[in-house]
Amino acid sequence: MVRIAGLAVLHFLALKFADLVLFLLTHLPPAAIQIDGLIRIALIPYRILLFPRPQIRQLWPGESTPSWLNIACAIAASVLWGIALAALLAARRKIRSR
Repeated sequence: MVRIAGLAVLHFLALKFADLVLFLLTHLPPAAIQIDGLIRIALIPYRILLFPRPQIRQLWPGESTPSWLNIACAIAASVLWGIALAALLAARRKIRSR
């Protein structure tokens, strides 16, 4: 359980770091450097890290989405990633012990 929580926090931090990188890349002036291709490449891992969150938000469509839903979606997505990563690490450990 502690491993899942740790991996969930690690996922959340990686998502926030990817968000920061995208923010910084998109706010560079286009006259200084042309980085549209780099931004498109940086969006790939961001969308992978963001994966279940948009699908969870689709459960409550419309303008009346409660404010707590975004926080709940972020927590749920990070916990799902934590469970998936913990399962992969456990499987890897089991395979290596043979």
